[in-house]
Amino acid sequence: MLFQNLLSASFALLSRQINKKIKGAHFQVIAVVFTVIILFGLFFSIPRGGFQPKYLIENLELFIFAGVCFGLTNIASYKVFQYLDAGIATILSTLNTLAAVVIATLFIDEGLTLRQAIGAFVLMTGIWLIMSIHLRKYEKNRWLIGLALSIAAAVFFGFATTTEKHLLNNMPLPVYILFGWGFQWLAAMVLSLVNKYKWRNLIKSPILKSVLLAGLVRSTAGFLFILALVKSNNVSIIAVLSGVKAIFVVILADFILKERKYVVKKIQAALLVTAGVAIMLIK
Repeated sequence: MLFQNLLSASFALLSRQINKKIKGAHFQVIAVVFTVIILFGLFFSIPRGGFQPKYLIENLELFIFAGVCFGLTNIASYKVFQYLDAGIATILSTLNTLAAVVIATLFIDEGLTLRQAIGAFVLMTGIWLIMSIHLRKYEKNRWLIGLALSIAAAVFFGFATTTEKHLLNNMPLPVYILFGWGFQWLAAMVLSLVNKYKWRNLIKSPILKSVLLAGLVRSTAGFLFILALVKSNNVSIIAVLSGVKAIFVVILADFILKERKYVVKKIQAALLVTAGVAIMLIK
């Protein structure tokens, strides 16, 4: 999960850079990213016996549901970087944790222990700290849009991750990667057709190389996330652990993107996220 978080942090920085250079093509960017992801998945799953159609037939509705939820999650999460800098957007993405915990508890009985819940509360305190910053009206409006997108992404993420965990419990990993990632790619491609003309802008743009790199980073991070889900057998803990990427993003965004506004508050919030993770890891 630590390596996965470092890759996720890198993806966040790339997303911020891409958003600055090409506007309005969020559906298309995510479609390209998922194209790289499914190619990665095919390379892994086919040689390992991943093509077993019986699992697809038995779980078709769940594959479709998870694919759509993941597609919407990634599009909303990516668009947040249009309104917020990388550090703040990533700190807000820990709302995914709350959604995953609540939905997993309700639907597949994977709630947190009291100690882990305290750690999750500390993580949420970090979000509150960021949102308590006094802003000018223009900034406040942008932050509210970013927050709304983050909440939407969190809800879709909670349902997507919980469904993913259920599927992983009922089939081999290569099968899930082939069909699960396949439906995520399909959902992303369908959504990208909403604004067809944006494809031309993206393909002709020099930023396409960065998008392809982002896809490679995201696919590797996604694969590690799934491995962590399988080994931990608890979606809530994994969802909370994913919040540690916030401190990586804040540090890297400071050095690489020069995003230093409200840096003290961002560091404080990132430390709260890290503290929350530490509480949950104490034996």
